[in-house]
Amino acid sequence: MTGKLECPFCKHVQEKEIPEDVCLPFYVCAKCGNKVMAQDKCCVFCQYGDKPCPMGHED
Repeated sequence: MTGKLECPFCKHVQEKEIPEDVCLPFYVCAKCGNKVMAQDKCCVFCQYGDKPCPMGHED
């Protein structure tokens, strides 16, 4: 399953595969090159994505 992530720095939206068995704590934006890290949620999909990760941690 893929999801869309929106970079908090440049607002670029990119598609990325959502891991099914682990949380993804960071990714590198394809446009600005910044390392985007989850701050308040379990992973970048739960924080910056259009779909939450399958792990479902919304803490």
